[in-house]
Amino acid sequence: MIRKKPSLAALTMMVLFSVTSAQGADWFPADAQKIAVEREKRLLQLAGDKLASSTRLVQEDIAVLERDRDALTPAEPPRREEELSDLLDWQYRHAEFFSDQENTVTDLMTDLSAPGAPPEPLLVFDSMADKERGFAVEMVKKVERYAAERDRVAELLERRQRLIGQAADLKEKLLRRFPNDGEGTRPERDQEEERRLKLELKLVQAELSSLPPELDEAMRRHYVALVEYCQWQKDWLQLEVDAYDALGSVAALAPSSDQRDYPSLLNAHKRLARTFESQVVRLKRMEEEIDRKRTRVVVAGSFQEAQRSRFLNEMFDRLKERIDNRIRELKVNAGASEAEMAQLRSAER
Repeated sequence: MIRKKPSLAALTMMVLFSVTSAQGADWFPADAQKIAVEREKRLLQLAGDKLASSTRLVQEDIAVLERDRDALTPAEPPRREEELSDLLDWQYRHAEFFSDQENTVTDLMTDLSAPGAPPEPLLVFDSMADKERGFAVEMVKKVERYAAERDRVAELLERRQRLIGQAADLKEKLLRRFPNDGEGTRPERDQEEERRLKLELKLVQAELSSLPPELDEAMRRHYVALVEYCQWQKDWLQLEVDAYDALGSVAALAPSSDQRDYPSLLNAHKRLARTFESQVVRLKRMEEEIDRKRTRVVVAGSFQEAQRSRFLNEMFDRLKERIDNRIRELKVNAGASEAEMAQLRSAER
């Protein structure tokens, strides 16, 4: 696994804050407006880094989904292609959103970098939180739909097995009790019993033939994989929403050059640092859960069944790598937020 280097924004903030800590309040320039502008630019750089990281992850997901969709054979149930295409549409819209937000952040950074530019309200974090919250709601609905279909398929598979067993028992009973086709020569009671067993067998066979033809273990594993995929997408989005909400609280106060607002800004940064730290804990729990789930994945059965299980294993591998990378990013971000707090405390003295 390739370890990601800290982003340019993170390195810039770390250097800036180390200088601040060393030199104290005397380091600050007299122009309070300039301080606020630089503060906003650091926030925008962080937003740009997060968006670039999110864009890479979405592009990875799109590549995997496109690969799996294009690998489908004509024998596959049509619903599999439809559901993969539905997820792709969701990812395409997600990628478009990130692209639009990156353009917005770039424009804001350009405006703030102009000579003498005043600080301005940064609503980009609130916008990103609201949009990501909407994407998460969509994933919640997908999880519910796919979980219901997974359970339905599992129930029908169990029903099919029961019917197959019943049919085999009835055939065995007919052969054992009435080995020859001599219904007319048997006592009336035996004839009635034979007719009853044959009718019961016919009904069981009719019920078997009424079950969906595409119903098999591969279809059940398909929905197991979709539920897992959508569930961790939803959980990941919730982490993003929480981070953007906390960043939005900081951004709401960042334009202020009034030192009387510094205590509120300091509290917003405390919340942001706690958010980063709590996300590290949540991600570690997610990683432990992935390890438990992987022990239950069996790559066996038909080609289609094994393919669904491999999809799950590949997904778990990608997610573990993402978690490791995100934990490193969060630790850097938490350190940068602590340094911002050190700067604010120094300015208050």
